[in-house]
Amino acid sequence: MKYIFILSYLFLISTSTLAQPYAVAQLEHSPRHHEWIKLKSNGRDLSCFVTYPESSKSALVILLIHENRGLNDWARSMADQLSEAGYVVVAPDLISGMSSEYEKTMDYPNSDQARTAIYGLKQSEVLNDLDAVFAYAEKNSLELMAVASDQAVSGTEPVMFRKGIQKLVEFCEEHQVSIILCENASRFARDLIVQERGFQDLKAKNLQIIPVDAPDYFTGDTPSLNLIRQVLGSVSQFEKANLVHKLRGARERIRLEKGKCEGRRSLQEIYGTKKYRKALNKIKNLVAEG
Repeated sequence: MKYIFILSYLFLISTSTLAQPYAVAQLEHSPRHHEWIKLKSNGRDLSCFVTYPESSKSALVILLIHENRGLNDWARSMADQLSEAGYVVVAPDLISGMSSEYEKTMDYPNSDQARTAIYGLKQSEVLNDLDAVFAYAEKNSLELMAVASDQAVSGTEPVMFRKGIQKLVEFCEEHQVSIILCENASRFARDLIVQERGFQDLKAKNLQIIPVDAPDYFTGDTPSLNLIRQVLGSVSQFEKANLVHKLRGARERIRLEKGKCEGRRSLQEIYGTKKYRKALNKIKNLVAEG
């Protein structure tokens, strides 16, 4: 049985042209099997690009949702990279079959026209396309495991505040998943400090986030990352020192008021001064009597 997992909030980057030479070269020289399939979606043909790993074993399946310029060479090369990592990838071209003039994204004259077509899509049309992919998955014994998305979320919003990320983390913890793949670090978070903080938060939950375009990004040794980690370390140290300072001030105030703040309670505090002195005198008398 194969499984399908959806990464639907990770794909939104800017590209200037539909044809990127490095992506085309990767696709042309890839040893992995690629194919185009057509699915029926609300009366039209929905073209999907499918890539397979070099393995005869059952594999996890990723549904790749392209960026705002359509299923271009870059998006297809990413599908190939994911298959190189051992996944079957199904990438629907959401603007395919929408125009009588252009069959797929790659038929549009430029990326700006493809983007305009993307912005012209209705939510119902996109949902119909995804339903068609789900139907294809079910027909081919691919099981939908989980869906997580963050729509209209700012890339500067703290990672762990996002509902899609929260749902994804819960799924990973429940199913003992330890690695999360993302398109690139900017789709995880645009702000560098938010990126690093999110990375550290996931790491604390024993989860590793890996950008597929730069797998060593979060564990690398670049000047920018080192600076961010030093800043975050300094902030953490400041917060700790500030807390210690506040606690010390509170203890000193209590000592001035009550004479004591820390440590175990004495017998005098437990039983009161009168009972304590009475017991103490009795002990002294017993000692004196031998």
